[in-house]
Amino acid sequence: MDKYGKFCWTKKLGDMHLSGKNITLCGKPMLGNNYSDIRKDVPMCKECESQANREIVRDAVKEAEMTVEQAVTKFHWCCAAIVKEAYINNAKALNYCGPYAKLGLTFDSIALVKAQVPYVLDNMTHWRGDLAKKVRKYLKEVTHALRNY
Repeated sequence: MDKYGKFCWTKKLGDMHLSGKNITLCGKPMLGNNYSDIRKDVPMCKECESQANREIVRDAVKEAEMTVEQAVTKFHWCCAAIVKEAYINNAKALNYCGPYAKLGLTFDSIALVKAQVPYVLDNMTHWRGDLAKKVRKYLKEVTHALRNY
């Protein structure tokens, strides 16, 4: 593996390529013998290198999508939506989730929010509809954003 986390593939007389599965990142098939262990001085294929750089940037953007403050704000929005559905619209599917969401509205601490998200998610399993899908998606994003805290 190289610095990009991909496997190197070098033909006897060609450039070094980076491979994904059974094909290089630039689209060339991986046929024949691999000389990457023997020929270390071979230049990298420009297309493979630029594709690997794009993947690194895309992954970095995904990881940095949400700050902690945004995660807490998104959690509060989800709790407000659940409380509205549970108490104002009287949704029976949220009988157990409502109190957890109501309590979650009072939390500002990252540790408390991180601990409360699983309870809210687990108790809203029977809630259906577009709003439910959106709230579930947001809560999973919050869980993902707070996993390192």
